[in-house]
Amino acid sequence: MALKLSYLPACVLRTTVTCFILALALTSSWGAPHQLRPGQFLVTSSHWIDLWSKVDLAGNLQRFIDHEEIRLRVIRKFENNSKYEEEIPLVEKRLTEFQLIHQDLVKNASDTAFIASLRNYHPITIFASVRNFVATWENRLKNQTTYGRRLKEFLQYKVKIPLPTRLDLDKIGTAITVIQAAYNLSMNDLLLGKVLGQQGEQLTRADCYDIGKTVMKAGLLDTATEWLETAINVIDLNNVNTSSLTFDLGYTLSSLAKIAFKRNDPEKSVRLLEKAVDIEPDNRELYSEYMSYRFARNVKPIPELNRDKVEPWRKTFFDTCQNTVNATWLEEQRKTLKANVRCRLKPSASAPILFYKEEIMSSVPYISVIHDFLSEDEIKLLKNKTLDQLEEKLLPGEDPNTLWQYKGSYFRDDYDEVIERVSKRAADVSHMDALQRSTSYSLGEPLQIVDFGISGLALPHAETRRQYEVKYMGILYGARVATLQAFLSDTILGGATMFVQQNVTIVPRKGTAVLWYNFKPNGDSEPNLQPSICPLLVGDNIVLKKAFWRLGLDSRSRCGRKKSSSNLSILP
Repeated sequence: MALKLSYLPACVLRTTVTCFILALALTSSWGAPHQLRPGQFLVTSSHWIDLWSKVDLAGNLQRFIDHEEIRLRVIRKFENNSKYEEEIPLVEKRLTEFQLIHQDLVKNASDTAFIASLRNYHPITIFASVRNFVATWENRLKNQTTYGRRLKEFLQYKVKIPLPTRLDLDKIGTAITVIQAAYNLSMNDLLLGKVLGQQGEQLTRADCYDIGKTVMKAGLLDTATEWLETAINVIDLNNVNTSSLTFDLGYTLSSLAKIAFKRNDPEKSVRLLEKAVDIEPDNRELYSEYMSYRFARNVKPIPELNRDKVEPWRKTFFDTCQNTVNATWLEEQRKTLKANVRCRLKPSASAPILFYKEEIMSSVPYISVIHDFLSEDEIKLLKNKTLDQLEEKLLPGEDPNTLWQYKGSYFRDDYDEVIERVSKRAADVSHMDALQRSTSYSLGEPLQIVDFGISGLALPHAETRRQYEVKYMGILYGARVATLQAFLSDTILGGATMFVQQNVTIVPRKGTAVLWYNFKPNGDSEPNLQPSICPLLVGDNIVLKKAFWRLGLDSRSRCGRKKSSSNLSILP
């Protein structure tokens, strides 16, 4: 099982308002099957988190201990040999340390609440698990002289993913702060490990320090202030026991001082730096900063992100996402839509006796829910065939830092039988031509599988503005006429698919699909149709997408050429 120990945390990243300046849409590429590779992030895939939760660190460490005990017995026979004379105490030291760590690992393997929370993808529990691993193993893995060159090899025994690093903590910290901003979570609840009633592990004050420190480097000064002040608000600054500190108090006070100066409060800045120098009188760098700020000389400005660029629609999106986890709000929205919602059995395009259970949420633009689109067996097959092959994708932001990533890839019809079957079914239910005719001709995108990790999201975006197929087929008519999105998992909290301007919200339900048409029958785009996915809070959110290119529009009924015609009027 994954590590659960109480060691010092490592750095994480925090954003609040900057979640508004995430990119408009998911980036895409046409991926081929590949092996899992290092350099990708645990946090960007619920599948990787699931694999991490099943890692047997206790068993792997025991194998290394057994290996080292055998080595020790062998080299002791040659202790008079200068080659082994210095190595014997090193092996003895590592064995003593690792036996203590192993005891904790075995003990915590029975912590069913922690394991359950981790496998429910609770963001703070994931953070705690990775933080503890990094704190325990990061320096030991680097120090091969003391801890052995084969330590990493043994820890990775039967592990399909790269071991977590400090960069993973940065990503998980980013995720926690994105959901805090998107869903207006309180700092106190996060400290207690609570995410809208879902209990996870608790954060420490040292975690708050690490978050604030990294956020400050990103230029989010107000957010940094919140986290850094939370880190020190239980410390009596007039009576500090430095030996009990678990983070750099001097840096914390210095950072708050710099922010105060930036906010035109030089008196507060000097007071904080004076306190920092009192606590660390031998810190020359702190004293130099104190003198600079006291006399306002040679003060280096600290960078700050410009949040005035945040568009109103982004704020509307995140404000609406807050409501999607409110059962009362969802019920009220449902009542509002009820008069216009239409349920029917939609006929198949290919088989006269086959029908799909469809719930039309909006007729103009056309948005509908297809119930029971995928079976449980098909979902299992799709996951087994694709999740290990997903590649890391970037969700670009408007600042110098990449703010989010996810894992996803495209799979052609000839990749696997279940891919071809689902692709044909998507074409059948949409009455679009989306089949792959050959390796060089297709009217539809390959199936896309997307695994949104912790806080994974898709901001509102128009699917009529990009030539998706250019990167794949070279055809010049590839704006998406329509898109079908099917859910491969039930989320616990968050991750709703949302059409803000149509007031339509679909909570992920395994096997259900959402179908929408980006163009009208006469070829005009739907100007107000912008699908989006709210940040994932707790649980996993894995989706399948099948898009249909504009060339397919010409094969549909000629009755829909009038501007007044709707997709509902021309589709069976």
